[in-house]
Amino acid sequence: MKIAISGGIGTGKSEVLKILKDAGMKIESADLINKNLLNNNSYLKKLYVNFPECTDINGKFDFKKLKELIFNDPEKRSKLNSISHPLIINYIENIKTQGIIFFEIPLLVGSKTAYLFDKIWAVKSSDIFRIDRIIKRDLVSHSEALKYIDAQKEENEVYIFADEIIINEGDLFHLEEQVKNLLKKIVYYK
Repeated sequence: MKIAISGGIGTGKSEVLKILKDAGMKIESADLINKNLLNNNSYLKKLYVNFPECTDINGKFDFKKLKELIFNDPEKRSKLNSISHPLIINYIENIKTQGIIFFEIPLLVGSKTAYLFDKIWAVKSSDIFRIDRIIKRDLVSHSEALKYIDAQKEENEVYIFADEIIINEGDLFHLEEQVKNLLKKIVYYK
């Protein structure tokens, strides 16, 4: 069984994944898969070709600049997704597992990958908590954090078709209890 952990930026998907890992569950992350793609020369070449403005004066690719670019330019974001999503989807499709595996998928709606999963758990949090998390994690301003959230507005659709919704309003104990209760529904979990 493949279960997607999805939701908008700053909702706490990574924290849910950490709880699952600590509970002994097998996990994967689309963000980590994407980072591993950076070891793939043909993928890196595509980034250089499609985003030449992200090359620094030493000829190295500037990923911070790419992040700023894609959150400020929907066309560039779409271009990046057209390069990375097929590779991530291929990776997910080819994972063979016995038992249950959880995938953190930040852009489930945008990447149209819901069909790859048997169940979808969506993590939800109010914008107040999301903005605070983004500011602390990415060291950005309040307005930049809002821009990140606005860039992923379509991801709110995941709550319409999610099998389970996890509310993450800042209390780690409550989040852990929700995740453990959901696990009890699908596996024997102490």
